[in-house]
Amino acid sequence: MDPITNLYDIASHSPRIWCSKSCQFERAASLVLLQIDKDEEDRRRVDQKPISLDSVYLYIMSVAIENLLKGILIVRKESFEKVVSFDHSLVELYNECNRSCGLTAKKRRAEC
Repeated sequence: MDPITNLYDIASHSPRIWCSKSCQFERAASLVLLQIDKDEEDRRRVDQKPISLDSVYLYIMSVAIENLLKGILIVRKESFEKVVSFDHSLVELYNECNRSCGLTAKKRRAEC
């Protein structure tokens, strides 16, 4: 079996892969956040204005959330093709996870 087919098989059946990637991206985002905090301290002390990493942090966290939501859908036995068809739309993925888990807006409010 070629490596691409093997990777496809693993990703299509293993929520652990999706969750693991989510954790990796979350860890990377936390490192970026540490740098953002350090840059903020530096801005207060001197007139330097380091390049802002805020958008980098948001991007990495959105990828972490995306992978986590896709992992949930794989756990819920959604097809791999359907899961990847959402591309990078977090709103659509979130809504699909709610639908797949049987959650409605009313149920979500009651659980909070």
